[in-house]
Amino acid sequence: MNPILFESSSFAHPGTVLFNQPPFLSLNQLTYQCDYVNPTGRTITAGSNVATDELCMAITYFFPSTGARICVNNALF
Repeated sequence: MNPILFESSSFAHPGTVLFNQPPFLSLNQLTYQCDYVNPTGRTITAGSNVATDELCMAITYFFPSTGARICVNNALF
């Protein structure tokens, strides 16, 4: 079972967690999950409108790094 490093139920202000002092966190894999509550009865689909669409993301920084990378739906760019 993977430990939960950060969890939030606030859409507007989810918060942050820092591991910026020794001992630093070492990871082989990072996964994230978003759960949605839909009280509207309409079908919600993925999209870019934060008010009406499904939008799930995680932002992280790591080091040492050889440069910026972007991961979207498990595809690394």
